[in-house]
Amino acid sequence: FKTCFIEGFFIGNLTLKEAESLWLDIKDSLRQEPFKPKNHYQKKVFVITDTMGPYMIHKTTPLMGNGVVLAIDQSSFSFQNRAAQNILSQTLREAFFTSLRSKQKTAYIAHAADIEMQRHLYQLFSVQSNSHEVDDLLARFEIFIENYIENLEKQIPEQRFEKIKTSLIENLENPYKNLQEMSSRLNYLAFDYEADFLWYDKRIEAMQNLSYQEFLDFSKETLSKDNKKRLAILFEGKLDKNFKYKKLDQEPKTIGFYKTKDLEEVQ
Repeated sequence: FKTCFIEGFFIGNLTLKEAESLWLDIKDSLRQEPFKPKNHYQKKVFVITDTMGPYMIHKTTPLMGNGVVLAIDQSSFSFQNRAAQNILSQTLREAFFTSLRSKQKTAYIAHAADIEMQRHLYQLFSVQSNSHEVDDLLARFEIFIENYIENLEKQIPEQRFEKIKTSLIENLENPYKNLQEMSSRLNYLAFDYEADFLWYDKRIEAMQNLSYQEFLDFSKETLSKDNKKRLAILFEGKLDKNFKYKKLDQEPKTIGFYKTKDLEEVQ
């Protein structure tokens, strides 16, 4: 290669002089022309602006089992929105897993997660199943979400909201468990958040200031069916060939007979 671009930082038990010496050694060993930032690949995230959804993409795979991923757009990033999303997702993870896997037995893998990408917020739901069709799985997603939002105040009363908020604030106040994790987080802030090392402080402040009503409003607005900015990806694989419902177009008598308590067969 003729050009190169490096970003990074040193962390650990070393002096400024030692860090500068290491950097000069790296720079000298590369001896390349600079790969200018204007030529870099830019990370992108797709934002649905159309309100005529929801939408789905249907793919087939030769692998066993079916999979569904549902992404719900939760609007642009703000510290308040991120705080509300974070609390909501904490409760959705357990409830979604319990409903889709433990109660309904639809899948071995059932997962819900909140993400922030390129300053945009999304709630994700995903399932992998060896027993249920993709359309059925997606319908179960929507039924779960609808029931959850209809009973949101019961699912997350104010007391539970405050407990989750306190727990999340404690995690944000202590984001580093070890040196490796600290290095990873600082690298993230340095190069993905324009060296805003007060980022966690800002998130803590937003979490502290978030009211219960603001949380309810955000949750209902983003998860209700009025928010049609949804994209489902359906991966249809192979299921057990010996257990599959077939469409019955003919008379029921072609596959059996009518029975009463007195007669074995009724014409």
